[in-house]
Amino acid sequence: MLVPTLFLLCAASDTAADACKAKFAVVKWTGPGENDVKPNQLSNAQIRWWLKESQKKYKKLCLVEDSKLAEYGIVWWENFGQGQVTVNTTVTSTTQEDGQAHGTATGTSTATAYDNYGNRANASGSSSASGSASYKGTSTTTTQVPVQQTVTIWNTGIRVYRLQRDEQGNVVGGATIPVFASDDAFNGFDTDPDKDVFARAIEFIAKQ
Repeated sequence: MLVPTLFLLCAASDTAADACKAKFAVVKWTGPGENDVKPNQLSNAQIRWWLKESQKKYKKLCLVEDSKLAEYGIVWWENFGQGQVTVNTTVTSTTQEDGQAHGTATGTSTATAYDNYGNRANASGSSSASGSASYKGTSTTTTQVPVQQTVTIWNTGIRVYRLQRDEQGNVVGGATIPVFASDDAFNGFDTDPDKDVFARAIEFIAKQ
């Protein structure tokens, strides 16, 4: 969802011109033609990020609505498509088990005895026992199985241009080759790729 330029208000935008390290303007390219752009268009996620981060990390950067005042031009876009991703699904299987258990135990013993006259006598013997028992129960096995899923891919991209102007404010060079580029995609696991590419672009400008 896009927000009209009226709502692009932030502290950095109101900073005095001489306090700005760099000024930048933003347009959204809607395609398919190269001139199909909407000036001063940011997504909600981009605006929320800028309102928060400009107060802390980027106080010297100024977002301007008039592109003739900007030293940098930011162009971003988005489109949607279908794609395949592989996710691991947990599969649990339960097995019923029953049967018979059999066993046999044997043993031997030896004893020595003496009578009243001192005569010794030995005695020995053996014994054995056997038996059986039945059992019944369940066993559970958990495995990870890869599964292909079709998801909506949200593609975003951004380009930063260094603008060079003549005395009348017309762009005379530097606007055809970007000085920074970043692309990202949302595949169901990441969040806000539009904000992510915008944040990378602002970080680049801040380092110049």
